Amino acid sequence: MKNKIYHYIVFIITFISCNLYSASIEDYVALEFGNYIPIESVVPFSDLIEYLELATNNTGEAVMGVAYKKIQSYKLITGTVVVKKENDKFILVKADFPDISKIKNGKNRRKVASILKPLKNITFSPDDKKRVVDLTSGATRYGAESLNYFNYLARRVAIEINKYNEKNLWRFLKI
Repeated sequence: MKNKIYHYIVFIITFISCNLYSASIEDYVALEFGNYIPIESVVPFSDLIEYLELATNNTGEAVMGVAYKKIQSYKLITGTVVVKKENDKFILVKADFPDISKIKNGKNRRKVASILKPLKNITFSPDDKKRVVDLTSGATRYGAESLNYFNYLARRVAIEINKYNEKNLWRFLKI
């Protein structure tokens, strides 16, 4: 009897925490999009990307995207990228770990957070061979893996923005 109660309590706690976690990520995405109009996304987006959502401006042109993936660091945390398109250039607005507080050890949390500092307002082209995010020599193995994922996520968001705009090009043309 105690065993059944224990399993029931664990199930309820897990269910509640999963719902809170997903809501916080959705809130994070909504906050990043601001006044842009989100386009419904397929979840999971692919094997490597758990979530990718684009947003359009008032004319229907995709101008922004957010993607995230769970990344193994000292704990399993969510790595997100925010990419914006301005004047035919893409900008990695930021890379972030919105749930970095899962890492309880302060020293480890600071190590993980330190790789995020240079990842703001980086202009890039998804067609270039150059990496969006450079690996730093002082990065831990977790940091290097995170930077690789951020690079992939940023490029993929930019490619999806271009793909959406090419597919819907007729909407932007005034005939």
